[in-house]
Amino acid sequence: SKQLWLKEGDRNSKFFHATAKARRKNNQIHSLVNEEGDRVDWEGGLEEVMVNYFKGLFSSSQARWEEVVDCIESKVTADQNACLTKPVEDKEVKEALFHMHPDKSPGPDGMSPGFYQRYWSIVGNDIVSMVKNFFETGEFNEHLTDTTIVLIPKKQNAQHMTDLRPISLCNVSYKI
Repeated sequence: SKQLWLKEGDRNSKFFHATAKARRKNNQIHSLVNEEGDRVDWEGGLEEVMVNYFKGLFSSSQARWEEVVDCIESKVTADQNACLTKPVEDKEVKEALFHMHPDKSPGPDGMSPGFYQRYWSIVGNDIVSMVKNFFETGEFNEHLTDTTIVLIPKKQNAQHMTDLRPISLCNVSYKI
């Protein structure tokens, strides 16, 4: 029976690895069609196609947002505003971290929420200090906003950037 289990385990392992290998192959992006309609691969500027897509998506336009904002009636009372603008408390920072699932994907720094949760006794004071400093000065380390963007195909044989779903993997300290 033990030998049978090992053989079954080997079969499951082979199946798992074959499935993972096929999925990885299907999810690889070899080329996309650029804005001019030309197919571009990694050697021909695919990276530029991706960067230009996101630059266009996230660049500001010349819209006059003041007109829109002026039409919105204020709903925040003076008491609510006082509550929202009061200084951040240490326990709020800790609660923000501990409400995150420990196994969420890490950001570019490689640290998951679980790391910060497990070693809160060591890193907690630094995290609280960083958050309080941000709310007092509006400034933080420029690398805190570094983000890894993973592109997940929405369908097989993605042809255009719109066929890809971007997933942003931010640093945990930035999320806090």
